[in-house]
Amino acid sequence: MGTTLVDIKTTVKWGYMWADAAQLVGYYVFSAMVGEPWPIDRLAIYRSRYGRIEYVECDEVRGSSDLLGFAEQLMDRIASSLQDSLKRQKDSFGKRMASDAVAAHERRRALLLENARKHLV
Repeated sequence: MGTTLVDIKTTVKWGYMWADAAQLVGYYVFSAMVGEPWPIDRLAIYRSRYGRIEYVECDEVRGSSDLLGFAEQLMDRIASSLQDSLKRQKDSFGKRMASDAVAAHERRRALLLENARKHLV
């Protein structure tokens, strides 16, 4: 909504959930990594069951967290997962597909992290 990235939750549980906040910050980091096609100034979690919305300013998140370090760790985990997938493939088609995914990830890694540096620091 505008410059606010909103995650809608329909859970029965009320109150702060660390996983919900982490997921929303992850969306924000992914957006920055792909070049942020629109500016994001705030993050929000809307709890539809209760009609409640909670906001946090992105400046506050960037100031309190190492989002660039998080982006780097995220890229490393994706690379590791792709490598594991490549090792599990048994036929040549699966190996080729997994190998292509690993190569594509390595090609895009530098660009994604450069975008993250521009938008998260």
